[in-house]
Amino acid sequence: MNAQAQQQHFTPPPLYRLADAIRRFFPAGSGITVSSLRNEARRGRLHIIKIANKDFVTAEAIQAMLERCTCHVPESPPASISENTSAASRNGQSLTEQGRSARTAAQLILQAHRKR
Repeated sequence: MNAQAQQQHFTPPPLYRLADAIRRFFPAGSGITVSSLRNEARRGRLHIIKIANKDFVTAEAIQAMLERCTCHVPESPPASISENTSAASRNGQSLTEQGRSARTAAQLILQAHRKR
């Protein structure tokens, strides 16, 4: 197929001006602005197409940016440590005393290693 025939079969992906992309892909009140998207482009996380000094993005570029910007937050421990304790430990020694005992044991082990 020659170059002219290839051009006739080329269908560009839908392009969105930055403001239009925000309205289409981000919910109202999300805080994303045109400036936000330009900052992401400067950071290399959003591919912008510039035509006639106007900035455009594709849906695929927005999706790729969202994947690049995703933070994997580790699971946080429960708000209350009592959720992780058994009934036996709740009825006996307090968690503070157990923590002190563990710390004291660790300090004794460190002291023994330092004396070697």
